[in-house]
Amino acid sequence: MVKDQLHYIYRGEFSTKISDMLLTLAEANLEKTGESSKVKKRVYFIMVECLQNITRHQEARDKSISDIPGIFVVQKKKDDYFITTANYIANRNINPLKAKLDKINSMNKEELKAYSTDVLTMGEVSDKGGAGLGLIEMARKSGNKIGFDFKGINQDASYFYMQTKVPSVTDGDVDTHAVPIDNSGLMDVITFHELISGKNVKLIYQGEFSQENVISILKMTEQNFDAAQDGIPLKKIFAISVEMLQNIFKHADYREETVDKSGVFIVAQDKNNFIISTGNLVLNDKLEKVKQSIDDINKMSDDELDATYSRVLMQETLPTKKSTGLGFIDLRLKSGNPLSYLVDAVDGRFSFFSLQISFSVN
Repeated sequence: MVKDQLHYIYRGEFSTKISDMLLTLAEANLEKTGESSKVKKRVYFIMVECLQNITRHQEARDKSISDIPGIFVVQKKKDDYFITTANYIANRNINPLKAKLDKINSMNKEELKAYSTDVLTMGEVSDKGGAGLGLIEMARKSGNKIGFDFKGINQDASYFYMQTKVPSVTDGDVDTHAVPIDNSGLMDVITFHELISGKNVKLIYQGEFSQENVISILKMTEQNFDAAQDGIPLKKIFAISVEMLQNIFKHADYREETVDKSGVFIVAQDKNNFIISTGNLVLNDKLEKVKQSIDDINKMSDDELDATYSRVLMQETLPTKKSTGLGFIDLRLKSGNPLSYLVDAVDGRFSFFSLQISFSVN
């Protein structure tokens, strides 16, 4: 994620409610970048169009196609923003969509403007929300060609990947539509998407973890599993997610140049087990205490856990007491399994701390 500068990631179910939450999170993140209002409006417009594209397809899902989550990624590389999405598409619709994108990418600035007017004037409206008008406007607003690719899922469907570049520094005299598409960044996202798909990741979010963001992420988690099949322990998933997300918000460290705490939250499934993972920066001088706390909790019996939980809960009601591992104890009790962790050194001050808990579906 760091190597490919994947600053903001979401993979999971897409609905109107979830898209609204994603836009709220992305907009809050964008406000802290210091970009001009013109650039922020362009980036936000592209995000809206991309999410609407996913939602239109996902909410009109073909019943013959199995549950296929999409992905939404925002990258910032030097002076450019890259917004990438992936959603399923029926194979029979690939050629018409490719022809439409090729046509849009063949046009310069003035031709796109005329084409947009023609589409509006002709009033051609499809059951997916328009005759490619959203794609046309994405190309116009970004000032760049639209990168895209298709990757087969099965005999009926493929993933449709789309990437739009929005420069934060623009030269009004240069028509960037004439610049060839560089799909190297798109290939990086596709590789990442294939990796998490192979691990059966049901939900992934990377970004900032303020109190407001944590609430939105919990709502997205609830939405993702609200319509899930019978047998999935929804209450347990939600309860453990609350503790894991609060752990990032309360205890993650961050570099001085950042305002909020950033991290990653992942929900995956391995046969009959659900696996919930988080990752965030921790100061190196705090690591031993954190590791010792988890190691001690993992050694406890159920009776010892109950007694320790009650004792620590009483301590934390005192105003002078700081957290002493109550969240870790709660995770162990709710999951019924030991906690796993990994530590990856980042530099002399920080390490990346990964915490994982698994629990049975039954």
